[in-house]
Amino acid sequence: MSKQRKPQLLIDGEGMRGCIVGHPIRELATGNQTDSRYTMVVQNLPPEYQLVEANPSSEHGIYVRDGEVRIRVGDHSISLKEGEFANVGTGTPFAILNPGKEFSRILHVVSPAPTGPFPMAVPMDSRPPMATPDNPVLVRRSGEGRHIAAVGDLYRFLATADETNGHYSLWEATVFPGGGPPPHIHLREEEGFFVLQGQVTFWIDGQRHQTFDGSFANMPMGVEHAFKNETDAPARMLILVAPGGLEKMFERTGEVLADPAAPIGPPSLQEIETLLKIAPEYGIEIRVPTEH
Repeated sequence: MSKQRKPQLLIDGEGMRGCIVGHPIRELATGNQTDSRYTMVVQNLPPEYQLVEANPSSEHGIYVRDGEVRIRVGDHSISLKEGEFANVGTGTPFAILNPGKEFSRILHVVSPAPTGPFPMAVPMDSRPPMATPDNPVLVRRSGEGRHIAAVGDLYRFLATADETNGHYSLWEATVFPGGGPPPHIHLREEEGFFVLQGQVTFWIDGQRHQTFDGSFANMPMGVEHAFKNETDAPARMLILVAPGGLEKMFERTGEVLADPAAPIGPPSLQEIETLLKIAPEYGIEIRVPTEH
C-alpha cells in the first residue's frame, strides 16, 4: 500500500522561487507533489518578453492575473487580459508574449506534469505551426464559461475534462460569506486551490488555516478537507482537479445560470440531498457532522 502523501499549503509569498529562461517564477506544485497529475507555477513575464513552449505531451492552461499576454500559435495571436484564460492542447507548440511595458503575471498549469524542466523552452526564432482541429486552443474571455450555482457558491468553468483530454478541470469559484463545502475526501483526483481575492479558511485533516490572496493549497487523494468564507465579503479562488470530470457532479446538483449576476441563495434541502446521494458516484466521501 502506497504511503499517503501530505497536503501542501503555501501562504502568499511562500513557494520555491527561481528564474527560468530569463523570467522569475514562483513554484506552487510539482509533479512529485501531485502524483504527476499537474504542475502549477506563477510566472512574472518582463515587458516585451517572449517564451516559446514545445508542449509535446501536456495540456497548458494560462490564466492572467495581472497585465496582458498574447498566446501565439502559428499565424494566430490571441490576446488575454486580467481574468481571461486559454488552454493549449497537447502537441501544439506555442509562444507566450508580454507585449506591454510592465510585468505581466500569469498562473500556468501543465497537466500531466512534465517529466523535464519547466517550462520546456525551444529557441526564440522557432515558429510554432498553426493549430489544427485535433489540438485546438480554448479561450475564455472575462465572464465567459458555464456558470453554475452549486451549494450556495458560484462556479465559472474555464476548462472541463472534455476540453483538456480529460487531464484536468479548472473553475473560478466565488465563495460568498458563510459559503463552502463540508469536510470531504476525494478518492479519484488531486485538488488544487489558488486564492485570487479575499480570505478563505481551510480545514485540512482537522487543522484550521487562514489563507489570503495568492495562497495555494493542494489536497492529495484521501486527505480530508473543507473550506469556508468566514468574512462578510465574497472571496474568489481558482479550483483545479486532475484528472478532470468533477464538473459533471456540479452539473447534476447545481443550477446552470443564464445570468451570472443573478442572486444566489443558500443551498436548498433538495440540493443537499442530491449531492449526498450522488457524490459517491464521483469518488467523493462527504463527512456529515453527527449530532451527539
